[in-house]
Amino acid sequence: MALPEFTPRPLTAADRAHFRAQATHAMSLLVQSIKLVAKGNVVVIDRVGDRGQPKSTLTQARVSMPGALDDVSAFYLGTLDKPEQYCNQMRYDSTKPIYNLVPRTPNHPNRYMGLRWNAYATPVLCRPRDLFVLEYFDEFVDDQGRRGWARCIQSVEHSSCPSVPGYVRATARTSGFVALESVVPGVVDFFVILDVDFGGHLSSWVRKMILAKQMRTIHLLEEHLSSIVQDSPALRYFRECRKLSEPQPRITSLKTIMKQRYSTTMSEPAGPEERSFGSAQSSWSLRQAKEMDWNLAMPAECFVCRTLLRAGAPTTCATCKKTACAECCRPNSEPRQCLVCAEKNDDGRPLRRMTPQHAQVYTRSSTSSVSQQCTTPGRVPTRGHRRDPIDLSYLNRL
Repeated sequence: MALPEFTPRPLTAADRAHFRAQATHAMSLLVQSIKLVAKGNVVVIDRVGDRGQPKSTLTQARVSMPGALDDVSAFYLGTLDKPEQYCNQMRYDSTKPIYNLVPRTPNHPNRYMGLRWNAYATPVLCRPRDLFVLEYFDEFVDDQGRRGWARCIQSVEHSSCPSVPGYVRATARTSGFVALESVVPGVVDFFVILDVDFGGHLSSWVRKMILAKQMRTIHLLEEHLSSIVQDSPALRYFRECRKLSEPQPRITSLKTIMKQRYSTTMSEPAGPEERSFGSAQSSWSLRQAKEMDWNLAMPAECFVCRTLLRAGAPTTCATCKKTACAECCRPNSEPRQCLVCAEKNDDGRPLRRMTPQHAQVYTRSSTSSVSQQCTTPGRVPTRGHRRDPIDLSYLNRL
């Protein structure tokens, strides 16, 4: 889309004074608002207005990077008269300066104020958005005596920049960038606050996508400062701080210490017939449970019936020192023993395997043998209720 043509008329002294007062007030609000920006990930908030309609999308970010405050200001002020680089920094589709209110001077090289028209690039089937903003760049000193520099953007209305056909006029409220000297020499704290109402009916993902593109200016600034700083002590310190802030991997030696400390309460392989959690017969979920419970110094399953011990109270056998569930331990036995060790002590011979299913079969067979010894000869005990024989002699009469 072609750039619109504007016919700005000369500003009066009252207009200039009004714009200067408005820019100074917006700058002070922007500097105060950085106290609420937390260091970490980018925060995106949809501010809801009347009838549940989102009125603005707020994006905040805070990062630390090696560099000097003058280099940060020069990075943004150097593109004011270069439209392509200006649009690349802020991810605008097009831009056009309208008024130059306070130009840069040798005495104040980091100060500038002007009115500018910007246009956003939107996806297909979405009308493009434009902005008419008051830009203000200047230095300041915060409450702690630290030197800073800010770039404030505030939407204004003026007859020299009316609504452009084909565009939806967006509104920026107290947005911009703030660079502040850190307590570490050679490191700058950089803040980004973008509060934009895109107007019309625009999906939430489109609004967030547009602002996410503008957040790319952080990476561009960091690359620019890194090329200037190169291998300075501040850059090395910054890299070490970034490594320390990243999540560290699990320490292997600590895991080994935990294994040795709680080896007496962990189940060991009982023989070649017991399957391993690392084998193909073991399911993925059980292997994951074993890995998680290994750090908790508790076996994941009963070594007899393979039941997960999370559902019941585990018991350690006094003989084999293995952990079994409550059903696989002999009740009312002191010390507590599992069914395998209990049967070994009773018969004097080792059993190949003992599970609750085998134990039930063994109990039923033992009960049947006892009942056969107690019944009269010639009568076979039957399961369930005992019944008398049925008389079928009437069939011979047919």
